[in-house]
Amino acid sequence: MRELGMAGLSLLAVLVLAMSASAEGAWVLWELLLVPPGMSQNTWQVRTAHPTAAECVRAIDVVEGIYERSTPKGTIDRSAPTSLSWWNSVQGSPVLGHDFRCLPDTVDPRGPKGK
Repeated sequence: MRELGMAGLSLLAVLVLAMSASAEGAWVLWELLLVPPGMSQNTWQVRTAHPTAAECVRAIDVVEGIYERSTPKGTIDRSAPTSLSWWNSVQGSPVLGHDFRCLPDTVDPRGPKGK
């Protein structure tokens, strides 16, 4: 267990969550567009919905391939199968990056809704 380290334990936790939640319902691919302060507010938006965690992860794989081919000056961080971050390295660009997350449809990254 010592060999796993923190990153391995985090990945294991994500996979366990993915396996247990995939049996319960749909998964949503969320996208956060990161822009400079004052331009607009960074908010999560639904990109696509999928019946299983595996299909949502495949959607992130497709997004990763698109960013790798179309934006060679960006940096991609794929720290877990269910997440992807892309950072623009072109100075002066209005878009600083994108953050993508596959989450069970019961989880909203915007936080709880007020009544």
